[in-house]
Amino acid sequence: GKLLALGVYEPTLAALDCDWSLFPPEKQLAFAFSKTLTQSPYMLSEAHLDALRLHFEEMEILEIIFLVSRYNATNRWTDATGIPQESFRTFASSLTADELSKPSIVAPLSPVARPAPPSRLLWKQSIAQRATRSSRFPCAGDPSLSNHVRLLLNFPVAGQQIINQLQSLETESRLSAIVRWAIFWTASRHDQAWYMQHESYRNLCALGLTDEHIFSLEQKETCPEELWPVLLFATKLTVSPQSIDDRDLEQLLEKKTAAETA
Repeated sequence: GKLLALGVYEPTLAALDCDWSLFPPEKQLAFAFSKTLTQSPYMLSEAHLDALRLHFEEMEILEIIFLVSRYNATNRWTDATGIPQESFRTFASSLTADELSKPSIVAPLSPVARPAPPSRLLWKQSIAQRATRSSRFPCAGDPSLSNHVRLLLNFPVAGQQIINQLQSLETESRLSAIVRWAIFWTASRHDQAWYMQHESYRNLCALGLTDEHIFSLEQKETCPEELWPVLLFATKLTVSPQSIDDRDLEQLLEKKTAAETA
């Protein structure tokens, strides 16, 4: 809808979905990077960023990452809650039947297999290896602030909004701190997002959980019974959000209120 309003018409929209060869190299790289960060974030490496650096400035690359991350969050929120499309949007197509039948190179029509999270021993080794890494992008703001906060402050308005949302969880959340950090741990483990894994681990330890407790959250047999449906849902919403359906919500609503589920 926004692209149509900006004058990007249907043949170009179709090419975005089916044939990137019609776009210049720098756009193709940005599209491919966005797809990887969305579907396979654990595969991102310095090589992906080096390829982007041939065409984009550092802060442009940071904005690409910011946009992809924000829209992935939005997609999980809007689709998992099942809200309907606004009635004022219509999408009557002018494409031919052949054009409409072209397969998408973007949509994940089947779940993308992910590697299992590393064992506790491998995890500790990996965390130790990353303890001294440097940020790929500048961190703004007071050095006494957390690094993820400082990184967001490169976007004084939009970044500050996210910071405010994270801080408001402390006072507005209907879920306990252990449930919240267990969700963060689960999502970051499956994304292999090392910074957030360590942040979640540190906070769960501060809440009184041991190593054994934290790593036991990943198996139904050892996870607390009341927490397992939440973490199972968190896993599915992280790994294959396109496969969330009514039954997933129904199962969660058997254990949680509508507000807690949201």
